[in-house]
Amino acid sequence: MTDIKISGTIGLKILHNTSLNKKIFIFYDDHSNTKYCNKNKSQLFISELFNNISNNDIAMILEEPFLEPDSKIKVLWDDSTHLFLFRKFYAKLIKRCSNEKICKIFPIDIRLTIFDVSPDEIIFNLNEPSDYYNISLKTYFENIFYLFELNNYIPKPHSLIAFIKKVLDVYKKSKFYKILKKRIIEFNNKYDILNSTKTIYEMLRDNHNKTNFIYEEGFPFINNHNHNFIDQLDKISSGIMELYTLILIFLLPNKNVVLYAGYYHSNNISYILKTYYNFKELYVVGTTDNIDNYMQIENCITVNTEFLNFI
Repeated sequence: MTDIKISGTIGLKILHNTSLNKKIFIFYDDHSNTKYCNKNKSQLFISELFNNISNNDIAMILEEPFLEPDSKIKVLWDDSTHLFLFRKFYAKLIKRCSNEKICKIFPIDIRLTIFDVSPDEIIFNLNEPSDYYNISLKTYFENIFYLFELNNYIPKPHSLIAFIKKVLDVYKKSKFYKILKKRIIEFNNKYDILNSTKTIYEMLRDNHNKTNFIYEEGFPFINNHNHNFIDQLDKISSGIMELYTLILIFLLPNKNVVLYAGYYHSNNISYILKTYYNFKELYVVGTTDNIDNYMQIENCITVNTEFLNFI
């Protein structure tokens, strides 16, 4: 048995469902954390670990943007070494997939496909308003309402948003889909989005100083008086992404699935798999349950390679 140190992840949780014969390796990312392992011969960055994958029966689900080819999205966390290295690795993977015409790599961050412009980008530029941000609320939420059949919008037949709807439609009768749809209806009713004359810039500007992000483990979340517009928007968009990820996990035929995503998404998906789908924990290392003291957490874990049967 050999231990290795892995930089670029704060925790690993391995879940297994015997009836499905499926094992999920969930690596937790803390995007801006740069407290990496001390350099030594047994240390790898997470991208190097993934590059060593040799098991043919494995799929990788990664929190990378799911984008149209002509998208001009500003990337956050550009100064984090592990994400810089990971994006170089991801670009190489995608190029190889394109050449081989087959791929077992699946991006899951569909939020930038759902929205014309990221809410974070608007919030970061509140003092420099742009005409690009003057999108009506009705237009801004057009894709979300389309995904849950709450408007009459019809996108281009071969667009990414049309593809995502086909994926979500697989789970239209599921409990999670129905409750998430209910939360979106409540959100619309609270802010009268379909009839509002405000723009998304105005809504984010007016609610910016009221933000008090409240993390709630699991899904679906609960809308209550403690959640303001920005907090609810974040939870709705994250909830859609997490539902999309779950559908992939169950639809993929691979016995081994590696998931690499931000802490909150990883924690929610782990919670759902254990609570509702009879997945059991096989192995846990690092920080996977709470990050209340996140300033003290190292972006480094020590893993027994006996459990990494995908390399």
